[in-house]
Amino acid sequence: MVVGAALLLATAFFAVAWIEYRRIYQGQEVIGVFLAWLYHVGVLGQADPRGAVAWPMLADNLGLDWYPLALVYRIYPHAVTLFLVQAAGLAAVPLLVYLIWRRERGADRRILWLLPLVAVSPALWAANLFPGHPDFLIPVGILWAHYRYLGRRRLDGVAALLLTLALGAKEAAALPVAAYGSYLWLKHRDRVGLGVVALGVAWLAGAALVLAAWHVGRIDHFTRMYEALLGGRHSLAAGASFVLTHPWVPIALLVSGSRLAALAAYLVPLAGLPLAGRAALPGAAGLIVFNLLSSRLPQVFGIWEYGLWPLPLLLLGAMDGLARVRWRRGWRWGMAVGGAGATAWLALSLQVFLAPHAGAAAQWRLLQELRARPRVSVAAESALTPYLASRSQLTQLPALAGSQAMITAVQRSGARWVLLGSPSGAVTAALRRAGYVPVRQAAGLWAYRREGVAHARRG
Repeated sequence: MVVGAALLLATAFFAVAWIEYRRIYQGQEVIGVFLAWLYHVGVLGQADPRGAVAWPMLADNLGLDWYPLALVYRIYPHAVTLFLVQAAGLAAVPLLVYLIWRRERGADRRILWLLPLVAVSPALWAANLFPGHPDFLIPVGILWAHYRYLGRRRLDGVAALLLTLALGAKEAAALPVAAYGSYLWLKHRDRVGLGVVALGVAWLAGAALVLAAWHVGRIDHFTRMYEALLGGRHSLAAGASFVLTHPWVPIALLVSGSRLAALAAYLVPLAGLPLAGRAALPGAAGLIVFNLLSSRLPQVFGIWEYGLWPLPLLLLGAMDGLARVRWRRGWRWGMAVGGAGATAWLALSLQVFLAPHAGAAAQWRLLQELRARPRVSVAAESALTPYLASRSQLTQLPALAGSQAMITAVQRSGARWVLLGSPSGAVTAALRRAGYVPVRQAAGLWAYRREGVAHARRG
């Protein structure tokens, strides 16, 4: 029954991601970068296609899991492949929760109260509504490794491989892995937990050094994410000095109204049960505080991929808490309220993100017309690149339609076709001067083709 429910959940995750993808909305540019990278690595065999994508993927996030994902993408180079893999990973989380409970506590049926809360978890669904990030492998790797640990009371080679899979999602995955090590130590007094903590710390330090050397702007990006905490300083040393001399700043951030509301968003969907899980609570609290101190509201509230970071510790704590609390009517009401709140959030989110888009069908036909010509060079606005990513000649243009940067990027690309959403008059005039003429229009989506120039590959 639980496996069947997991399959239904995976189907729901995939269906939502696919419907959202077909809507062609402005939040899809990140997926375009991901798909372009997967195509150049998995299909074209390039080890690090920095010049082929909008930003250097491995320098922006040290996500080594992209390489095995690229091998899967090679089988069928389409967004469908990414959505299927992500749907399977997200749906595996409640299944792993059930397996961990059964291995640790047998046939105790109280888990059936927790599983629906996990299935409608805002962390899982928020990650699904912003697909593409490999962070879904963090809870999968940690929970699966813990399932292996419970069967052998040690971390075997497979468990170590699973933790490596979690670490490979990105450099920040070192934090939940280290938190999991603290959970092993606090609950089982197993020194291997201290080894996992050391592994996480070492990975984070090594990744920081690699990223600093590979992508100089990455440290500045981090300081901007924590701008309020670091007092606007743009170096780690200056930021750390500010925090040490202004210790009330993080406290003021954590007790602000938005942070308290965000804290409730982490705990209420699981009926507050993680608070009763003593061994997981320190690690979960540290990960939540890490998000709450950010200046980016999506990270503060744990949407996009950010909610997946504390999720494995919250789930381990929820299971321990469920086993510890006295099973009274109050807890059942609390779980009902948590489930109702998460379901209401999910219903509202689906209504917003899956609302019909009047011009989507016409735009889809135009994009598929170009998709059927994989050898044609295309420069497209960033929100449109997910639908054209499986090609070797694709330039991702800045999202701001009236910017000089876009005009310059179009001219440098030398692309045969240009796709823009509702371009400004200045951009249209510049394209005409560069030899591009409008040839298609679909609900505000304009396609331009360069004429009068000889091309080896004509569209």
